[in-house]
Amino acid sequence: MKCNSCKQSWNISDLNDRVVRYCPFCGNEIKEDKKSIDSISDCLRYIISEFGEQKLRDSKQVLSYVSDFLPSLVVEKRVLRIVLESGIYNSFFGVKDNPRDLEIETQKAIQLLIDEYALSEIWAKTALKWLFQSMGIGFVENAAMQISTNSSKLPEENASAVNYVDKSIPNIATTSENDFWLQNNTIVRYNGNKSKIRIPQVINNTSITAIGEMAFKDSQISDVILPAGVRRIERGAFAGCEALEYVLLPDTLEIIEERAFSGCTGLKEVVLPSSICEIGTDAFMWCSSELQIKCRSDANKYVIDYVINHKW
Repeated sequence: MKCNSCKQSWNISDLNDRVVRYCPFCGNEIKEDKKSIDSISDCLRYIISEFGEQKLRDSKQVLSYVSDFLPSLVVEKRVLRIVLESGIYNSFFGVKDNPRDLEIETQKAIQLLIDEYALSEIWAKTALKWLFQSMGIGFVENAAMQISTNSSKLPEENASAVNYVDKSIPNIATTSENDFWLQNNTIVRYNGNKSKIRIPQVINNTSITAIGEMAFKDSQISDVILPAGVRRIERGAFAGCEALEYVLLPDTLEIIEERAFSGCTGLKEVVLPSSICEIGTDAFMWCSSELQIKCRSDANKYVIDYVINHKW
C-alpha cells in the first residue's frame, strides 16, 4: 500500500497491529486511488471506503466493480462470488476489535468454505485475507493454522476410488509457433499436422494462458502437452479429438469448461492437477467407458470430490 499524503509505501502483511486504514508513518486516513487498484483486496478496500462495509452485502454490485477494475482475474472473481454469496463476512462486523472472537469466527469461516462450498484450504484463506485487508483487520494466522486438513484429504473409505499417479512425461519436441493461431493470450486454432504436440509456453512473445473454444476440435492429435501458465481450457477445446490418447495438464490449470474433452473416445486417462477449482458440465462426455479420471496426493477437496462422485 502507499499513502497519498506522505508517499510512504508498505506491505499490509508486514503490519503487526490490526487497524490498517491509517498510514503507519504519518497517521493520515488512507484513501484508495482507483489507479492503484491491482488486486481483489485493493478493489474491496476502495468499495468500502466509498460506500461503507454494508456494500459487501450487495454481491452483484461488488462483483460488477471488481470486473470493471480487474477484468483479467477470472478465477479470483469466482472465488469472491462464492464468499460474498455465502454471507460469512457478516460474522466479522461485530468482532473486529475482539481478537478471541475474531479467531473463532475465522476458524469457522474457513472450515465452512472448505466443507460446504468445496473451496480448497488455500483459496478459503486467500479469500478471507481479501476481506480482512479491505475491512482493516489483520488476518488471524493462528486460527488459519488450526483448521483441520482432514476435509481436504482423501477419505480413507474412498481410497480405492482415486489412483494417485506420478507419470513420466513423454519426450515430445516443442511444436512450432507457426502451427498455432493466437488471440491475446489464447490459442484459438491449431493449424499443424503433427499428431504429437508440445504447446510452447510463449508464442510470438505472448505467454499462453488459455486454450480457446474449439481450438483443437476434431483434430487428429494423439498426444498433447499443455505448457505451464495455462489457466483455462475453454468450451469444447478438444471436442471430437477421437485419436487423443494422452494429455498432460499443467499445475497452473484452474478451469476446464463444459465439453472441453467431449467425444475424445481414445482418451483412457486424465490426471487433474491440484490447482483445478472448476470443471464444467459434461467436460468428459462421450469419452470411452474405460476413461479413468485421476488426481495426485496433494489434490484439493474439489478435485477429489469430482474424481470420486462425478460420472463422466
